[in-house]
Amino acid sequence: TEKTPAIHLKDGLVEINGRSIPEDPYKVFRSAHQWVTEYVKKPSQKTVVNIQIEYCDTGSTYNIFNILIILANCRNSNYKIEMVFNWIYEKDDEEILELGKFLESKLNVMFNYIEI
Repeated sequence: TEKTPAIHLKDGLVEINGRSIPEDPYKVFRSAHQWVTEYVKKPSQKTVVNIQIEYCDTGSTYNIFNILIILANCRNSNYKIEMVFNWIYEKDDEEILELGKFLESKLNVMFNYIEI
């Protein structure tokens, strides 16, 4: 919707994109969090994580970060799998770029920054 992101989850792919300013961020991200928690128990050999947020409130940032923590911990504890983290942002959107850099600094994984 205009206030909630698109979340696409399937074997080998995690995507979150759009605006995220819902009234109840926990409710919006709960099923994604549950899916990712189960997924990392038996992940694909390669997983691509694409985050393309155009605007994100604090509650949504917290929930996205919690999902990324689960994925990063999986990556950092299992070097036999490949996990690629792509942070996609619009040209000149310094705020979203900085958000990506902040989250990356807390996760002990490297992001690929893709400017569109």
